[in-house]
Amino acid sequence: MNIASSSHWESINTERKFEKGPSRGLKAWWSMPASRDIFYRIADRFLTIDPTKRVLEVGCAPARRLIEFSSRYRYIPYGVEYTKAGVEATRLQFKRHSVPLKNCFFSDVFAPKFQQGQKNQFDVVVSYGFIEHFTDVKKVIDAHLNLLKPSGHLVIMIPNLNGIYNHLLKWLAPDLLAIHNLTIMTAASFRRLFDDRKIEPLFSGYYGVLNFGMLQARRGALKKLVLRMLQLTQNLAN
Repeated sequence: MNIASSSHWESINTERKFEKGPSRGLKAWWSMPASRDIFYRIADRFLTIDPTKRVLEVGCAPARRLIEFSSRYRYIPYGVEYTKAGVEATRLQFKRHSVPLKNCFFSDVFAPKFQQGQKNQFDVVVSYGFIEHFTDVKKVIDAHLNLLKPSGHLVIMIPNLNGIYNHLLKWLAPDLLAIHNLTIMTAASFRRLFDDRKIEPLFSGYYGVLNFGMLQARRGALKKLVLRMLQLTQNLAN
């Protein structure tokens, strides 16, 4: 089912090991994409502060968003990651924020042992940009749901690589488009993924603004310069 290879994620997560933790204060406001602010405005409608609850992020490396999410709602953070570099990056963040290192599971989320051992264990299961790297997406969603408590919340976000992003990536990094399932990146097709699942939809739709931070420039100084300029100006524009 996996479109992206494990070697791709090992390479990405090796770079992520050297990232710092979430910014604070004015720097945090400037560096946070405006779409992140909109995300929390939506999530705040359904989630409440509760230090007894547990949140699991699927494909968690480098855990910056997991730490941010758990801090906002005071949830106990957990993550599952199947690359060695990803686990190292996550545990570095956990160590910085006094999160027990055992809360990072070194496992393929689809592994039967993990699915059986963590069945119905989490109040919230989240993934950011994970399910679109698979062909049989409904099986990926089922793997999320199996880990969720019956009364829990499922939070799944994917990028929308249509429109301007599609055109930019065809020039900047066409190989990056190849590891994404573009067929699920419309509101209607995304909603259909959750049909016949025993869940109550609370929010499903587009959100966000310009976010060139999710793009990459593989080769060429000009491409990298153009992308960097877009990224530096996006927050001011937003």
